Amino acid sequence: MAQCLDADGIGHIGQLHRRQPQIAAEFPAENEATAKSRDDRLFHRLARRDDRRCGQRDAAPRDGITPEDAATIPGAHAVEVYNHTSGVHAARGSGSYFLDALLNTGRRINALACDDAHFNVPGRPMADAFGGWVVVRAVHNTAPALLAALKAGAYYATQGPQFHRVTISGNALDIACSPVAHVALLGRGARVEHAFGHHMTAACLRLTRFEGDWARHVLTDAQGRQARSNSILL
Repeated sequence: MAQCLDADGIGHIGQLHRRQPQIAAEFPAENEATAKSRDDRLFHRLARRDDRRCGQRDAAPRDGITPEDAATIPGAHAVEVYNHTSGVHAARGSGSYFLDALLNTGRRINALACDDAHFNVPGRPMADAFGGWVVVRAVHNTAPALLAALKAGAYYATQGPQFHRVTISGNALDIACSPVAHVALLGRGARVEHAFGHHMTAACLRLTRFEGDWARHVLTDAQGRQARSNSILL
């Protein structure tokens, strides 16, 4: 069973203005009693800096989830790098900085995007829908195959742009993609290689400055929508 831990504890406890990046984690099958016990333990862990009782489901941690909190969840598979509802409602859709902070500690963890639609924007009920998803490369279109591919990191997170092909040739990363305005290869600190253009469908980026460390690639289209890869270790 897949669960999401966010800044507010388990699931979506709290208000949108408190949203911080989520951590997607897997827990073993459990009955209702053990699930409640597990929820209480994890909520208390994330809320330990709060002076409100952990049994109050509307009482959320003030500071949001931290890298130290994430270190206590070794079963996590991914960080939510984009949440469309948070982008629409709170102008706080990106969690990429949190992913980078974990990668900088040496942790290998993937990235995911979702819309998390609430359908409650006045006059525009679909405004927070269909704004973020993952594209999965799986052998079969079945639940076991999709879950195996997700756990293996065989997917990318996107708001619309598409990766068609990504290959490493010598000391270069070759990317083929849908038409975009910017292609970037990001790493620790200010390390970046990038290309700008109009309706670009290919880019070749040097890998030299990322050797011995992690890197991830990002597409940005003319509307500002992004596709984010999982990280690679060079």
